[in-house]
Amino acid sequence: MAAVSMFTVGATFSIFQGVQALNSHEEVTHSGLNYIVLGVAALLETAALALALRATWPELKRSGLWRAVRETKDPTRFIVVLEDTAALIGIALAAAGLLLAQIFGLAFFDGVAAILIGLLLGLVAIVLGYESRSLLLGESVTPAVMRQVVAAVNAHRHVQEVIGLQTMHLGPEQVLVGIEVHLRDRLNTDEL
Repeated sequence: MAAVSMFTVGATFSIFQGVQALNSHEEVTHSGLNYIVLGVAALLETAALALALRATWPELKRSGLWRAVRETKDPTRFIVVLEDTAALIGIALAAAGLLLAQIFGLAFFDGVAAILIGLLLGLVAIVLGYESRSLLLGESVTPAVMRQVVAAVNAHRHVQEVIGLQTMHLGPEQVLVGIEVHLRDRLNTDEL
């Protein structure tokens, strides 16, 4: 929720700054310093993205980024990948807006870039919120895991059949399971 809030505030501020720039007729100044800041930011974000990708590479290679984000039960692992990717796209948008503003002498392009960056941040906030929502509300395990649980319970010698099964993720590696079973007839107390 903290990440969603940060991206939402960043999106709002960026869009606000972009709208102000659209209504402004000022020229963009200090272009050299702006490019230096963007260059340093791009280097740092690239390094951070490389580290995040290295940490998540086996899962990303197996399923791809979007599927990994959708299926993970530990969203913090991919928040960094999404944030760094969005940051690099945002830096590219900022550089393009700055360059166009400098070429045409209009702050309009810088404002459009700021609005696009705000929309990008908003999109990341929506994706993170949507993917984290189900975990906050109690997401059940995947159908494949449910089948494994049912098979394991049915394999018990005193179980005739599983009647009902409910699951809820409590954390990335922790699941609460409620099972209703029909036991075999004529079991003694110890067997029950």
